[in-house]
Amino acid sequence: MILNVNGYKWNVINVSDSHDERLQLDDGSECFGITNYLDLAIYILNSVSKEIYRSTVLHELCHVYAFSYGHDFTHMTEETLCYFVQSHFDAIGRDAEKIISKMGVK
Repeated sequence: MILNVNGYKWNVINVSDSHDERLQLDDGSECFGITNYLDLAIYILNSVSKEIYRSTVLHELCHVYAFSYGHDFTHMTEETLCYFVQSHFDAIGRDAEKIISKMGVK
C-alpha cells in the first residue's frame, strides 16, 4: 500500500517472519516495525495480535510524519511533543485506520 504524507510516497509492507532482516535494528535486535527513511518504506510484522499490529502502525506513522514534515526530536521538549501531536494527531489516526482496514491482522 502506498501512503502519501506531505508529498512523500511511503510504501507500507507487511512482513510475516519476525526474523526478517527488514525488522532488525542496527544492533541486531528484532522489533514489530521499522521505518526506513532511505527507501521510504514502513515494514510491519503482521503475525501478531490486532492490538500489537495497531500499536505498531501508530508508532511507525509517528516516525513517518516526523520525517515527512521535518521535525527534529534531537532536543525534544514537552512543547515540541505537544506541537507535533496537535499538528498531526488526526492525520496519523486516519492513516492508521486506512492501513489497518486494508492490510491489518484478520
